[in-house]
Amino acid sequence: MSSLYKRRDSRYFWYTAVIKGRRLRRSTGLSQRHLAKKVQMDWDLKIAMGDKSFLNPASGSSNRINQFYRDYIGFLEKRKSRKTVTTARGILLRFCAHHTQKKIEIMADITVKSINGYLDELALSPKTIKNHLGEVSRMLDQAVREDVLTDNPARLATVPRMIKTDRHRRLDEIDLTVIFENAGKWDLYFRFLYHTGLRAGDVAMLTHGNIDRKRNVIIHYIRKSRRIHEFPLAEILVSKAAYNPDPEAPVFPELYSDSDQRLNDNL
Repeated sequence: MSSLYKRRDSRYFWYTAVIKGRRLRRSTGLSQRHLAKKVQMDWDLKIAMGDKSFLNPASGSSNRINQFYRDYIGFLEKRKSRKTVTTARGILLRFCAHHTQKKIEIMADITVKSINGYLDELALSPKTIKNHLGEVSRMLDQAVREDVLTDNPARLATVPRMIKTDRHRRLDEIDLTVIFENAGKWDLYFRFLYHTGLRAGDVAMLTHGNIDRKRNVIIHYIRKSRRIHEFPLAEILVSKAAYNPDPEAPVFPELYSDSDQRLNDNL
């Protein structure tokens, strides 16, 4: 069942219908109801015959996947951090490219099956695939809020079966020998990683103010837990780390950065 309605921001009558459970809205381009009615009947017939040719790629409608993606990124840029926008842009560009390759160009044609197919083709870790699904789901949630879709198919999509692999192992004596014999100027950095167990990014962000030489501890904000922790400081680290009276001075200035994105690039 379709209908015509007027919008405050347009002088034309708008056509709306539900196709395969998805809400479609498009301007008729006509301001007279009796003419818009003829367009409505024509489009109803095309939909009944399975013809969606009137939803042409040049229409610029937000019902098209690529156009909605661009609108959504613009929406995020006004509300989220640069890091969040960059992550969303990378994932959703890949999502749009996949659907374009499969000749799926209309928002209403995104299905649970097409999303699962996208996830199946990702040669990434299970956690990263789950992050992709989350990002896609958030975009489609916004489409529901804007009445572009009536429901979010990503809510029913599932990530591929996870195959557990042991990617980590204890370092052997020979491993440590090779690492430290070839460490060069990064010897101290590697020793901080080895003796503290901190993540690479957390070590890179250490400042001299984080090192309490009287108590032989590191007091540092850990990004993953978002809490301040204390870690015992090995004697070898105390002796090798040069003293600096400036508490704001980074221990590893070549790696240090306040920006997560630049920090990741440095590492």
